[in-house]
Amino acid sequence: MVLWLAAEAPWPDPSTSPHDLANRLRQPISDPLAVELLALIGWICWAAFATTVLREASWYLRHLPRLRGDRTLHAAHLETVSAPRLLIATCIGAIVLTTLAWRTPATSHAAELGHVVTATAAPLPADARSASAAEHVSPRVESAVRYVVRPGDTLWNIAARHLDDPIRWPEIYALSTTLTQPDGGRLTDPDLLTPGWQLHLPTDAHTDPQDSSPPLPDTDNDRAIAPAEDTEDTERAVETPPAPTASERPVQIPVGAASLIGISTATGIAAAVALARRRARRHSQPDLPAERPNLSDAVRAATHAALAAQRAEHDEADAHEAGITRRPPPKQPAPPGTVTCAQRDGTEIPLTALATPGGWNLTGPGAPAAARALAIAILSAAPRVVPQAPHVRLITTQELADTLLPGLHPHVPGWYRAADADEALRIAQATTVERARASDDGRAATELMDVLLLNADLPTEAAAIAHRATSGQLAVLAIAGDQLANTAHLAADGTVEHTSGPESSALSRSGMFVLAPEPTRELIAALTAHTPMTAPPPHRAPEQKPRPDTGSQQTATIPEQEDAAAKPPLTIRLFGGLALHLRNEEVTLSMKEAAKEFLAILAAHPAGLRTEALTDALRLSHDPERATRDLVNLRRAVRRILRQTTGSRSAAFILHTADRHRLDPQAIHTEVDTFTTAISRATRAPHPDARAAALREALDVYHGRLCDGADYPWADEVREHFHHKAIGAAISLADHALNHSDPQQALTLLEHAANWEPTNESICQRIMHLHHDLGQPEAAQHTYQRLTRHLNEIDASPTGATTDLAFSARSARVIKDFRRTIAP
Repeated sequence: MVLWLAAEAPWPDPSTSPHDLANRLRQPISDPLAVELLALIGWICWAAFATTVLREASWYLRHLPRLRGDRTLHAAHLETVSAPRLLIATCIGAIVLTTLAWRTPATSHAAELGHVVTATAAPLPADARSASAAEHVSPRVESAVRYVVRPGDTLWNIAARHLDDPIRWPEIYALSTTLTQPDGGRLTDPDLLTPGWQLHLPTDAHTDPQDSSPPLPDTDNDRAIAPAEDTEDTERAVETPPAPTASERPVQIPVGAASLIGISTATGIAAAVALARRRARRHSQPDLPAERPNLSDAVRAATHAALAAQRAEHDEADAHEAGITRRPPPKQPAPPGTVTCAQRDGTEIPLTALATPGGWNLTGPGAPAAARALAIAILSAAPRVVPQAPHVRLITTQELADTLLPGLHPHVPGWYRAADADEALRIAQATTVERARASDDGRAATELMDVLLLNADLPTEAAAIAHRATSGQLAVLAIAGDQLANTAHLAADGTVEHTSGPESSALSRSGMFVLAPEPTRELIAALTAHTPMTAPPPHRAPEQKPRPDTGSQQTATIPEQEDAAAKPPLTIRLFGGLALHLRNEEVTLSMKEAAKEFLAILAAHPAGLRTEALTDALRLSHDPERATRDLVNLRRAVRRILRQTTGSRSAAFILHTADRHRLDPQAIHTEVDTFTTAISRATRAPHPDARAAALREALDVYHGRLCDGADYPWADEVREHFHHKAIGAAISLADHALNHSDPQQALTLLEHAANWEPTNESICQRIMHLHHDLGQPEAAQHTYQRLTRHLNEIDASPTGATTDLAFSARSARVIKDFRRTIAP
């Protein structure tokens, strides 16, 4: 009204001819004309304001049904609007929500619920049924499903989650209005729910164990536990959670702050870690005092996710049988060699989606992080063993490579770094031309797909090459560029906010994987660890010292015999597989797999584990209450089985004190504890014989890899640690036997170590030397052939020194040099 009264209509007077219009434009700007221009700007601003009002009003009208049940939708909408629209959206939303609050929906009559049938869930209390009858509830509603309100719940989202139809919220409201809540109140407003209130859902509702199951009581007294009959009742009362559906399984793995990778990339990283370990063990030397090697956080997260994906189906069946809630297992990864770049609706999107004509501009704050994740995905998909060629090759400039992946090894497969953008274009174009020539000549074209990744400053030929991009052959990407045909604007978390271009549907409604610089450095170290390693300095046997007298030996062994006599009758063995021995006789473990894993992880950590570490290692629910309840059930299950096995009704077996779970050392002995104690005693032994006695005790209980046959994700690093210690103990004990002129015993120990680690070249060298000493050159050559066969599996071959030692037939020079490497 102010604009209309002050300046009337915003239109200028009509011009009669072009000459009249030219004269007007040549006139100087007068005060009336300036006022008219300001009025015109005011009218434009008013038009923009009116358009925004209509736009926001239209949005709230379209979402009015959802706003009735979910008032948080208004706050979520305010987070998505721009700053100019924020005030208008706030005002209109306040008006709409206030109007909805005044118009409370009337209570639906129970007759509208005639389709509800008799439930199979818990029946209603008697007082609730009588109250319902007083309110003329339909007699067909005889029972219902109980639900406890949680923070953030509304009738709308409860109906959507448990009835698969949010419009059915009045049914929940009608069934719950007569209930007296724990705080004495009643449900009188469908928009006001208090956490802790109880609701009744229709009988066809599907429930979640996290919603209604109360926590089981637990007695954590170290010495006094409830009778076995009580624990059996508790076992029968354990709830069976529904198996996670395919849509609930995560497809992207967090590996650090602001970093997400696909499950296929995680599988490739896990394969690289496994090969790096095998290569590192090729030249490993006994190192008893070494601490347990820990993977970096990003590599550990990727490795554990890959292991969990491998046992996803087993996890589901195990959790369903044991009545515990596992975290949704990751989806199965794509076939080896497949590169994925994004995810949509819980499904990985392959890199071929970006190989579209015209190429892609990656813009926005998440573009560099997405490029890093794409580079890591390509490197992880490259075969770890040559001469197999990678299926995908990344072509970048040296400058961009140093920016995205600093410190990358120069000979990593799957990556080509050009001097500049022009050279990168020539490399990609040469592959395209070669593929075309092969097609014309009738030859099989290469299956290698090139990914050309460049900065914003593209050469003029880039658009032409991008136009020829084809799925499975070439993809052209530009970070923060604007010269290619398709554009994807990425948020900081990788979400594709909007796309444009003829092929924009390839990334619409998706999210690209992203990596921050710090996790990228950790993953680079894992992916480049498969490169050939330089041989470490030759190993020297421990210096031979005078053997202690008999009295010293007898004094040293007396405490060990006393300790052995004082060991509990129940022993848990993990080396070579989980086994339970009662007074040196193996007993059958008739417990569920989840309880076995719980018992195994406690036996592998004699000092105990905190609840948080246990929950994470066993992949229990993210809900703390549910996870605590599952740990209670697991403790009770293991206690019941062990009491039945031993006949003891008072032993605790598992202690839970100060938020730490551990096995009771007075009731259970573990061979892991024996092994670690013996290794620790060997490192501190003052005399070689005492050291040898401790090493023999450690090797007596090592029958193979930890939890062999059970692919528990938490056991991966622990298994490698104990395996390295056992090999070191065998080599050290063999050196001790050689120093005491017992080559046959040394040969037996080294053969055990070679069976445990067949690619260790230093062990095979020792074995071949002993065979030559014993006059068995054919046996030395057989050892060499066995070593060659195992090294071929990791794309390696024996060194020249090993070859000379195998075929020199007791050459004096070779034997002399080898003796120098192992003698003091």
